[in-house]
Amino acid sequence: MELLREYVGALVNLYGMFHKEKLLEIYNEQNEEQISMGDIEALMVDESVMVPGTFAYPYGDYFAHEVIAMYDEFDEWFRKKGDKPYYVPNKAELLRYVDDFYFEKSKAYRNLYSYVGENFISNNTEELKDVCEQVFDNCHLNFDLQYTLNDLVRMGVKFSSEKQMKEVVDLIIDLSNNVRLWENNGHTPNEIALVFGRPNLSPVIEGSSVARGENVIDFAERKKQNVGRNDPCPCGSEKKYKKCCLGKDL
Repeated sequence: MELLREYVGALVNLYGMFHKEKLLEIYNEQNEEQISMGDIEALMVDESVMVPGTFAYPYGDYFAHEVIAMYDEFDEWFRKKGDKPYYVPNKAELLRYVDDFYFEKSKAYRNLYSYVGENFISNNTEELKDVCEQVFDNCHLNFDLQYTLNDLVRMGVKFSSEKQMKEVVDLIIDLSNNVRLWENNGHTPNEIALVFGRPNLSPVIEGSSVARGENVIDFAERKKQNVGRNDPCPCGSEKKYKKCCLGKDL
């Protein structure tokens, strides 16, 4: 049953939440040794207990990531997912998602990494990695583009011109359209656009001041943001800023 738990952990990190039938389908398609629904339900006996070795909680007939369960967001995510198909990578790639920090380093991510390394951080690999992974995380969480740019400034990235800032904006937009999202059942916005024939604009971009053609960085002042996304929210709720007042401040 260790492999089954790994599948639960990988799928909840990739999809956020999923029905037990989807777990049965994927597992049995990728493994010669088959499991039954009884094997899965043995992991779902107590909705208040996280499945060992994962971030997944049983939620009715579903498994839900602890973030969804903790903030009682099941109905909201169920609505966001709608009838979107599931992205199912091969077994080797899927099981990489057991690691909660794993993400697919797409061409768009590699392009951002190269640009930041060439123009901003050339002598510190760890800092370069931290900055680019922060941008990825913001895209994955659908944070507003303006916030992400301000976040880059907060992390020490100094834009030399409007042109350079716009080049970074293009890279962030490309990345945001190639990030695998919970609400898309693991598909990227670009992939979903191909399925449904809709524009491939990521939620990160919609409604942002950049999308409206406005300036988002004050190059004269370069004000830094004092509250990090994982810091305690200033309102005193004891939640992380990103899970509380962040959306109200954008």
